[in-house]
Amino acid sequence: MRPVFNKRLELLSREGVEAVKEGALEILEEVGFAYRHRGALEMLEEHGAIIDYRSEVAKLPRELILNCLKKAPKQYIVEPPQGDAVYFGDGSIKATMGLEIQFVDYSRMERRPGRTEDCVKSITVGNELENVGVVSPFVVPSDVPVRIADVREHRLLFTYSRKPFYAWIYSVESCRHILDMAKAVAGGEDELRKKKIIGYGAEPTSPLQLSHHAIEILMEMARYGLPISASGSMSLLGGTAPVTLAGALSLHAAEVLAGIVLVNLLNPDSPIGFSTSIHVLDQRTALCSFGARARYVSIPGRNTGG
Repeated sequence: MRPVFNKRLELLSREGVEAVKEGALEILEEVGFAYRHRGALEMLEEHGAIIDYRSEVAKLPRELILNCLKKAPKQYIVEPPQGDAVYFGDGSIKATMGLEIQFVDYSRMERRPGRTEDCVKSITVGNELENVGVVSPFVVPSDVPVRIADVREHRLLFTYSRKPFYAWIYSVESCRHILDMAKAVAGGEDELRKKKIIGYGAEPTSPLQLSHHAIEILMEMARYGLPISASGSMSLLGGTAPVTLAGALSLHAAEVLAGIVLVNLLNPDSPIGFSTSIHVLDQRTALCSFGARARYVSIPGRNTGG
């Protein structure tokens, strides 16, 4: 029998959590958030936001943010095309595979771009790993034109994955093709709304903005009530975010809350996720210390972080 873990890891006190939350609300009310999309700004203005169309910045009232946060669905079920339904929002961990441009091929000890065959192998492995709840193709296939790589990834996932899955979506054009595939696999628009077999991670650009193409994709996905994650902006302490952990957390929370507001106003039925991804800027090399740890290799004339 597998062990059941009911304990939660809490790194901040309740007072600390509230301080971060208050900081985020203050940022969105007083500084605002840049939505690089005219239609999104107009919708936000209709709901009480103060808009500067020249800078594309919306200042969001606290009441609007808290109301959207309260109403947003936080639990949903995904019914994969070939596997069992998976419940999200029950507090259990759903470990997710990574997704990279390149990887190290240990059979040849070389770093190289991913290919379609690598994606198929990765999905197959993910299907068999008990502790992996969400499968990805692991690498972006370089053996197709980059503008359709995301479509290829989703086709492979629809074909081979027996679990919920994710992959990046690069453009609204790709998104529409992917949605067409999803409708065909699910059995139509109504079944897609019910089964929620795909979702989207709308990544803000730190500090405090969401790009036009990300909002366009988000709008397409929200039309079908699909899960959307206002996911990590990968803000950098000492770079695009304050150098203090408290300041960076408040900034990051503000960026995620800005996405939650937009999603909830577009479609109150779309489940929304709160994702985090904060890193540290290495002041010596100006590189991201991914995972807040760096190893240095001396190269004549420069240093490179690894």
